[in-house]
Amino acid sequence: MTGSSDGPPERISRRSLLTAGAAGLTAATAGCMNRVQSLVNSTTNLNADKSALQITTVPADDDGQSIQIVRELEANLETLGFDVSLDMRSTTEFQKTVFLEQDFDMYVGTYPIGPDPDFLYELLHSSFATEEGWQNPFGFIDFDIDSLLTAQRQESGAERETQIKRLLFEVAKKKPFIPICLPSGDRAVGDAMASPWERYHPHSRLAYFGDEEAPETLTSIIMSSQPTQNLNPFSTAYRSHGTYIDLIYDSLAIDGSLIADEEGLAEFDSELETAVRPWLAESIDVGDSELTLALRDDVQFHDGTALTAEDVKFTYEFIADTSMGTAVSGGQSVDLPATNYRRHAATVESVTTAGDHEVTITFETNQAVAERALLVPILPKHVWGLGNGSETDQQGALGELEQNQIPSRQGHWSLLGSDETDLIVGSGPYEFANRVEDNQFSLERFEDHFTYDNDGVEYPQVTPQTVEFLNDTSSASAIQQVEGGVVDVTTSRIEPHVIEDITAGGDDDILSDHRSWSFYHIGFNDNVLPCSEQEFRHAVARILDREWIVDSIFSGHADPIWTPVRDHPVSDDELEREATEWMDQRGIERNGRIDESQPFAPFCGNESMQQGRVDFDQARRVFESAGFQFNEDGVLVDN
Repeated sequence: MTGSSDGPPERISRRSLLTAGAAGLTAATAGCMNRVQSLVNSTTNLNADKSALQITTVPADDDGQSIQIVRELEANLETLGFDVSLDMRSTTEFQKTVFLEQDFDMYVGTYPIGPDPDFLYELLHSSFATEEGWQNPFGFIDFDIDSLLTAQRQESGAERETQIKRLLFEVAKKKPFIPICLPSGDRAVGDAMASPWERYHPHSRLAYFGDEEAPETLTSIIMSSQPTQNLNPFSTAYRSHGTYIDLIYDSLAIDGSLIADEEGLAEFDSELETAVRPWLAESIDVGDSELTLALRDDVQFHDGTALTAEDVKFTYEFIADTSMGTAVSGGQSVDLPATNYRRHAATVESVTTAGDHEVTITFETNQAVAERALLVPILPKHVWGLGNGSETDQQGALGELEQNQIPSRQGHWSLLGSDETDLIVGSGPYEFANRVEDNQFSLERFEDHFTYDNDGVEYPQVTPQTVEFLNDTSSASAIQQVEGGVVDVTTSRIEPHVIEDITAGGDDDILSDHRSWSFYHIGFNDNVLPCSEQEFRHAVARILDREWIVDSIFSGHADPIWTPVRDHPVSDDELEREATEWMDQRGIERNGRIDESQPFAPFCGNESMQQGRVDFDQARRVFESAGFQFNEDGVLVDN
């Protein structure tokens, strides 16, 4: 297991080899890349006890569904003879362990997704395997998948759709992670906010603008203490979705996919290919591999400093290298990319400015992917940057650090995890007011924001003067408070068993009808055995019944999935053909039509058994095919 006293030093050498290989062979042929991949994979810890597994997750108070999935997985693996231990951590410690330290064997948790399949690039591309952060937490390396991830970024239209289909099939077969389900995104909403929340998803800043019915103080329940402790947009241990960040920081555009309709939004005639709409930008002109944006000329940061094109340029340069050229490792300059927003910066080739209010962003991808880069929070250069101490280029947080305070890896970068409130300076519709750690934090309406009085701005007016976020980990308690008019909404989604109680009582008007933009999954560390082996991951996928998990653990308020991509282009017939052909080639047992919730890894059950109950005779045959051995009594022997 990772983290043990005899833990493998090979993890470091493997990552070093990958870095060297990626740097030297980016133009190599596929055959050469596959030989490098084989060499990299050969450095995985070969001395590990393949029957000993540790599963990392969060406790029931943080996520009641994750721990139940883990318990089911644990029981099934132990029945097969594996020595399973649980590593339960708070959500903050879990995110630190998985995404920054990558110190796990397997984990069960959620991961944020987006409306475009390109989020898989950040999740899986090998170029991120040596980095720390939300990008590729598995350390997964597969150059065939890399090629498909890159192709879907380069192609457009029908050609891109074809590449996406191929990518989804390849990921489903190789299983760097096992998708479980997409949970319900229902929140609780009171009468005063019912109308805005019908139009806008709670992940959109517009959902909190209210309307003429909105209260002067909007109160929302969050089922997490994380934002009460840290609102740094780059703090991986505390961030997942950007709801709170989007209220404090403006972006160049907003995500129209979070808007149910465009009531109150300007008609926007442009050549943009996706649902993004101008926000800080008054206009967006599309050129050949570039976007030229005219910024609003009346925008200020919360400290009264004008927001200019230089701040936009700085933001993208900072995300690409948060040390701004000051980090050194082994006597050589190294980049420290941001641990959040990584894939957005990876689409940008250059940012140039013309005066204070014009920015041209040149991109290296297709336009649809590039447009998502407009959604990052724009930072004040004078608060974060190096500066030179002059009045026109003030020294920010980075400039105040000594060289020995700048690390050589992102995960050790105090600036990216800092909880200093002095850094919480944006230009968004709300500014940070105060916080009581673990209990609540408040935002106040920023009176100099361009939506304050809607003068010439075709966006909803910001109505609430104050937004208060209160921490309460109980969905049942949250529902009672919304019903009683104590609070207005819940920003966090309601737990499925509480949704079931409400719907069973026929009084579900209090529930919003929103999609969830995260998915439950099992993640594997590609640096340790047996998790680095595709056949093992495939076998694990076959001892969990996703339909049963949805029915029993999520009370039916989730959708079982074979891919985390919503609204994917794969038809049922295409999925049937691809899965059938693949399983037949590998001699995988199947009964009739494929199971659309797990088409490439059918559950090891049979019709004579209760739903969700594993047929362990069948499961042992699956694990034997993955290289494990059982004695004549069906007991797993040392591997």
